[in-house]
Amino acid sequence: MKKILAGILFLLVMNGTGVYAKGFLFGKKHKRAPVPVVKIYTLDDYMKDMEQEIKANWAPPQNSFKNKTVVYFQILRDGTIKNPTISETSGDREFDRTAMIALANTGKVTPPPKNFVGESMDIYFTFERFSYLVRKDRYDR
Repeated sequence: MKKILAGILFLLVMNGTGVYAKGFLFGKKHKRAPVPVVKIYTLDDYMKDMEQEIKANWAPPQNSFKNKTVVYFQILRDGTIKNPTISETSGDREFDRTAMIALANTGKVTPPPKNFVGESMDIYFTFERFSYLVRKDRYDR
């Protein structure tokens, strides 16, 4: 009876890379192949990934300290960025231009998740830069 129970017993052990099943077959310990952990890819995850891809291609001007530009564009099902237009200008033409260049250089992002319904996704993307100046005479050393 013990050997039969030992042959049926499986323990699930969590590991940083996934779930592994360990079993005992007739009193002898053996490992099974890893069972992959399925990550649910949410719209929030997708938006964060898309932001990183676009901002990796953005080089804001050095002389801009507090600017914000909002750009409207569409993402097609294959990830292509289409029809970028400035929705809200920063008032600094150079800053706005670098935002448009970032989108042109990106060209295509990771396609939307498979559960996305529709031909395109409308995006209002904010390019924002805040820099702070600190007076050295007011800084404790």
